[in-house]
Amino acid sequence: MRVSQRFSTVILLLVFLMASAVPVFAANPNFILISNELTADFTVRQAGSRGGGSGSITVPPTAGPPECPFTDISGHWAENQIGEAYTNGLVKGISPVVFAPDRTITRAEFTALLVRTLSLENVNSVGKYQDVEPDKWYSDIINIAANAGIVQGYSSSTFGPDDLITREQMAIMAFRAIKFKGMGKQLNAAEIEQLLAGFLDRSLISRWAKSEVAAALDLGIVTGRTSAVFGPDDNATRAEATVVVNRIYNLVQGTNAKK
Repeated sequence: MRVSQRFSTVILLLVFLMASAVPVFAANPNFILISNELTADFTVRQAGSRGGGSGSITVPPTAGPPECPFTDISGHWAENQIGEAYTNGLVKGISPVVFAPDRTITRAEFTALLVRTLSLENVNSVGKYQDVEPDKWYSDIINIAANAGIVQGYSSSTFGPDDLITREQMAIMAFRAIKFKGMGKQLNAAEIEQLLAGFLDRSLISRWAKSEVAAALDLGIVTGRTSAVFGPDDNATRAEATVVVNRIYNLVQGTNAKK
């Protein structure tokens, strides 16, 4: 083979190798790839052009978000939001693979979701409700939320932690959670009326709760069960609660990102 042919072959080989190599630490010419196989990790070597030495380091793979393991949410109307909330660390299943999206949820359980979503800490969690026993799993959680002004009891001494939460109660707690983060606005009577006007069952919403339910609707963190039915006295489901806290999380995170 002639010298010119050999030279052309070498050039073509170099072009092929450069095109197939994966760029690593492109900003630092001292690092070159010594293995471009699609493995879980890869190794780079520092060339000796500066300092005269050489060595190698292994770069571990970047861990991705956890995959949603629940087998009972496929095709559910809240499937995507449940998966997102799980990835965000907001919700857990009733077992490693079962979420039970249509199961009802208690006042204590929804309070726990809010505390987790807002990353509230155990600060000044003085007990105030006689039916929140200190040895129960939800004791600190309810006290934290109560002292933050996110939840209120039926009375000054009764919370009803094991009672199923209604959609009206859920909307109120959700708005107070957003308000705790300095978001939301006070609506006037006309705005409240306009936001509730489309619901045929708006008269079932407690008079004292209408402003906060309307404010939650205004923020988009709650919606009606249909365009014409809010269902204030209906018990909320785990799916509905999950959608609400996931919306709160995204709203809060979006606001933090703008600061």
